[in-house]
Amino acid sequence: MGAGNIATFFNLIQLDGFNPLVIQNEKFQVAGKFIRPGEFFEKLLKSAGSRDEAHRQFVQTLAHAPKSQDATHGEGFWVDHWTYNLDLLENYAAVYPDHLQTLLLEMKDFTYYDNDHVVQPRDKKYVLRSDGVVRQMHAVVRDHEKSRLLRQRREDPHKVRTQGGTGVIYVTTLLAKLLGLVAVKAASLDPFGIGLEMEAEKPGWCDALNGLPGLLGSSVNESFELVRLVRFLEHHLSATLATLESHPVAEEIAELIKAAGETLALSRSEEFFKTWDTLSSLKERFREKTRLGVSGNEKLLTRGEMVTFLARVKKVLESGLSRAVLPDGLCPTYYINEMADYEKLPVRAKTDDPDAVPVQHVRALKFKQIPISAFLEGPMHALRTLHHQEDARRLYQRVKKSELYDRKLKMFKLNVPLTRESYEIGRNKIFTPGWLENESIFMHMHYKFLLEILRAGLAEEFFAEMKTGIVAFMNPAVYGRSTTENSSFIVSSRFPDARLHGRGFVARLSGSTAEWISMVFHMGLGAEPFRFERGELHFEPRPTLTRSFFTTRAEKGFEKNSFGLKLFGKTWLVYVNPSRRDTYAGKGLAPVRFRLNYEDGRESVHEGTYLPDAPSRDLRDGKLSRLVVELH
Repeated sequence: MGAGNIATFFNLIQLDGFNPLVIQNEKFQVAGKFIRPGEFFEKLLKSAGSRDEAHRQFVQTLAHAPKSQDATHGEGFWVDHWTYNLDLLENYAAVYPDHLQTLLLEMKDFTYYDNDHVVQPRDKKYVLRSDGVVRQMHAVVRDHEKSRLLRQRREDPHKVRTQGGTGVIYVTTLLAKLLGLVAVKAASLDPFGIGLEMEAEKPGWCDALNGLPGLLGSSVNESFELVRLVRFLEHHLSATLATLESHPVAEEIAELIKAAGETLALSRSEEFFKTWDTLSSLKERFREKTRLGVSGNEKLLTRGEMVTFLARVKKVLESGLSRAVLPDGLCPTYYINEMADYEKLPVRAKTDDPDAVPVQHVRALKFKQIPISAFLEGPMHALRTLHHQEDARRLYQRVKKSELYDRKLKMFKLNVPLTRESYEIGRNKIFTPGWLENESIFMHMHYKFLLEILRAGLAEEFFAEMKTGIVAFMNPAVYGRSTTENSSFIVSSRFPDARLHGRGFVARLSGSTAEWISMVFHMGLGAEPFRFERGELHFEPRPTLTRSFFTTRAEKGFEKNSFGLKLFGKTWLVYVNPSRRDTYAGKGLAPVRFRLNYEDGRESVHEGTYLPDAPSRDLRDGKLSRLVVELH
């Protein structure tokens, strides 16, 4: 797979920082024609003689074939979609640290998705309703001029062009895309400098809060993720890209970076409205300037300019998020930014239709920020940004002492009671507490929180929570279905009918399954199993495993005191722990010997705490059938 997913999903990022909703099939160019992978494999099955030979030819051909990835707009723009790309980057860096410089700097073939739907500026979406309240409406519209431009293109119509949309496809580097993404997201801070605005009709991960965008809502989740992205770039500018002196970016992005950085440098937390107004205006001008395309001209950003810009963004973000912490130690996840004062703009029709109902737009002069009742999502993202284990432990304990914790089930709920919230926040509010998206154990977010406890180094706490919080360890009679499958949600003890407490509903293979896989690999490998130091690749796993995970007898080809997991779909990684102790911090266990079994029958042994370069590459390339790591 390599960087395939990174290319796919980063190329779907638009200049405005959003992305289309509906991803369509990939196609690969084979023998001069684009073909879907499944269709190509079916042809190979008929001609290759065997499935194995068809698979070999399939992989060999598509590994070097040009790819076409298309998508369609769908509806609105979710505020969180860009954040998952950072997870892809971190996963890639954990396995291919030696390729990271190439990915960030040398692969100048990244593009921008060109969408015919655009985000309206504030003056066209802040609407004064007849009942006297201001709401954000008609935030995303189809740009008909853009639609006509896209229809005129014969190839790759949804890739941004130079010369204002009429030139060649604009290509850039991943580093340039990341810097531009930081700039446009930093310019999307709410009027208090705490959360990122839900400016484009859709909320974030918890899409049941579908009313919040209309209430000018904002979210700390994306602020925490922007902190993570900034830190990622800062780290790799000082490490992986230490010799980089300057880097070209599109001139429009360079101008936004410069202006946004200067604005943030002058910001004051107690008067952030002025900063918000300036940043929003900069973003609106940038979006209008790049609405049809870019010029194609580029400007060099020096290392100093990049470092200074990132530091300014981080300072403002960390200041804002520190102000979000409540007296109980938790932070709100979502806010309503109520417009407390405004000026009316000239009344005009919503569209060019002369019979359309006139719309009264307003310009904001002052906001009042109202936190929404606590959701688990905010603390989950906060855990990802904490440097110190004790800070993570305090936050975990505060969540556990709050109403986010179901003391009967010993699991974490999606949210606390929403009794003080209006039905206008979204569909969460309409469900009976404990059911679906209101105070249930929503498995995806519950698993996300458990994963972050593990990542934060709270191993004792994680394994204690696992006994009651992971489906595989639940009582099937209570869970109500096979414990080998995850559910969308588990009915919490807040539900009126106690007979359903702990029962899982809506079996699914989705987010919770992905989070469980991440837990398994973090337990088995640690955060950075592959390291690149002084020009050499090392495999240096740091497992976090409790002693009860190791076998008590030899069976099915695994020796006594073993724990195993599959790497890259083919190699068994097996830990042997003769002392049967926990492996994590303070327990004193580390790899001392590696026993390698190759696919071709060869065997070898390496002494030490890590695998050296050549066998590490063999492992990563799938040449090993089994790798046994002895722990002492």
